[in-house]
Amino acid sequence: MPVLPALRNAYPGANDDELVLRGFFKGAQVDQMLAAQPMSLVYQFQRDLSGLVKRLVGLSESGRVALSTAGLEFAWQR
Repeated sequence: MPVLPALRNAYPGANDDELVLRGFFKGAQVDQMLAAQPMSLVYQFQRDLSGLVKRLVGLSESGRVALSTAGLEFAWQR
């Protein structure tokens, strides 16, 4: 029996991504993945941001620190 039709019959409400996962992972692994909460991509600072920046600049031998990402750059200098 072809795998995809059997998976579609077994999981009629599943989308294609879920069916692919169910084809590769057996047992309750897919159910556990779907039940898991998504990983948080937001970091909550436990300290004052200005204090962290001052400490970072203080650790720099040149006294200059630059942080950058696509389209955004921050630079500090003592």
